[in-house]
Amino acid sequence: MKKYDPEAGMPYNPDDESIWYNQKKLREKMERIQEKFGKPFLITKDGMMLYEDCTVIPCFRDENKYE
Repeated sequence: MKKYDPEAGMPYNPDDESIWYNQKKLREKMERIQEKFGKPFLITKDGMMLYEDCTVIPCFRDENKYE
């Protein structure tokens, strides 16, 4: 049985690290962005947020900067 996450609006798989809402740091970052800019009309699996006039790609400073 799949769990449903009403906050994310989709089935929740706690073992799939490729989905943004299963990555604690990315989820927190996205929540902060949504507080500032409002909810996007679409969030992709990797965490890209699509708004009417722009696309927001959450990133982290100084982490994996050489990758």
